[in-house]
Amino acid sequence: MALPLGTDINVVGQGASGGDTLGATTTDKISFYGTTAVSQRALAAQHTSLLSTSTDFTAAHLDAIKEIMATLTALGLWKGGA
Repeated sequence: MALPLGTDINVVGQGASGGDTLGATTTDKISFYGTTAVSQRALAAQHTSLLSTSTDFTAAHLDAIKEIMATLTALGLWKGGA
């Protein structure tokens, strides 16, 4: 069912056997807390193999943390500023 633009919706879970999806495709845009809706991010820093090759904290770890922060900020789930 399509809703008119600007319609507020609430997603209610279906329990353990059901499921809810926000954004049916990677190009669908979602947002939280009144931020501008964005599509799914896709950067090399998201690849988990970058993090499983070393026990030392490396630039790859820092890049992954920065990408997590940027993703949460873009969605409105992390304030991202003072």
